[in-house]
Amino acid sequence: MALRACVDAGTQEGVFTVAAVAFGYDRAVKANREWERLLKSRTFHMTDLNARRGDFEGLSNPEVDEIMVGVVRILKEYASFAVAISCDASLVADALPVVAQKHPDMEHLLAAMRSVYGSMCHFAMTALGISANKGGPGRQISYVFERGDEGQRGLRSYLEFLDDGVQHHRLLLNSYSFRQLTITPKDEIAGIFHSSDFLAWEWSRHVDRHRKGQAIRRSLAEVAGSSTTRENESGIYLGNGAKVYCRHFKSERIRALLGYFSESLEATSGDEVDAAFNRYREDYPGPGIEASLEALKRGY
Repeated sequence: MALRACVDAGTQEGVFTVAAVAFGYDRAVKANREWERLLKSRTFHMTDLNARRGDFEGLSNPEVDEIMVGVVRILKEYASFAVAISCDASLVADALPVVAQKHPDMEHLLAAMRSVYGSMCHFAMTALGISANKGGPGRQISYVFERGDEGQRGLRSYLEFLDDGVQHHRLLLNSYSFRQLTITPKDEIAGIFHSSDFLAWEWSRHVDRHRKGQAIRRSLAEVAGSSTTRENESGIYLGNGAKVYCRHFKSERIRALLGYFSESLEATSGDEVDAAFNRYREDYPGPGIEASLEALKRGY
């Protein structure tokens, strides 16, 4: 199965979110036709639509409702997978990796992980890759990134470095179901792929609303296939278990994850990487970062 996914990042109320929505190529073509008819050649930006500004200035409430209903319907009918991963950016900034061994593997991973953007893209791409890989072997997702996000240069360098055929690099690319990478200006991205902007905005808004005890917006509930927000040791979760996965990391969990990467990047042997992994696993058992463990160990 060949998929194309656009990755979008944004911040609302201090909640930093990376979202990605993947479409099969044939379904993307059909979805995009409907999207263009719905948006009438406007470049979609959820913040502008909500504020009635930019391309959406002067729209009436019924017109905005029509767009929202149409976007939700298109996503439900045509999207293959969707993920949104978020954190409270101010609470993790001081936990980001800052030092790495003088080794190409470690230096490139540090370049990707030293920003909130790069770190959260790693977790979002891993979540999307897990869903895509259930459909069969082979790297399936062609990723499209909107040009200009802070931290993007380091992430791009890291992904291009991994795409060299080395076995332990393939482990990481496999975990993302990574096929290829494109960096594109927002106004050149096909309309349907701006649906990731919709999901990033809706999820950030929901995290804030959930904390205030407010109900989920119907638009997000319809896309997620659930109106029940759950909480566990990792944080807040919403989704239907198959197609849509939305996660807001608790500060303790994301700091522990970043601590594992920081320790691993400074490690001088595979044994030290193992030790960092085991310390993380004592508090957070279960699957999730094995690909990074094996890749880091084999980097020595």
